[in-house]
Amino acid sequence: MSWNETKAFVKKNKVQSSTAIYKTRRDGKIWFIVISGDYKTAKQARTAIRALPNELKALRPWPKPYKKIQQEIERLK
Repeated sequence: MSWNETKAFVKKNKVQSSTAIYKTRRDGKIWFIVISGDYKTAKQARTAIRALPNELKALRPWPKPYKKIQQEIERLK
């Protein structure tokens, strides 16, 4: 949930070049969310998730539309 922990996670998993981080509020707390990829369909995103290393799949990533991401970012403004 912290910026430093999120950056450390990205670095540890060697995904710096393929990810972005955004800040949102969830259950009254600030969260930093790591996003990766731009897929035309949810099916394509789920296929990409299945191709992730097991340690990342274990974190249960999920597809999220950009519209939802934009709404989350806007809530903090």
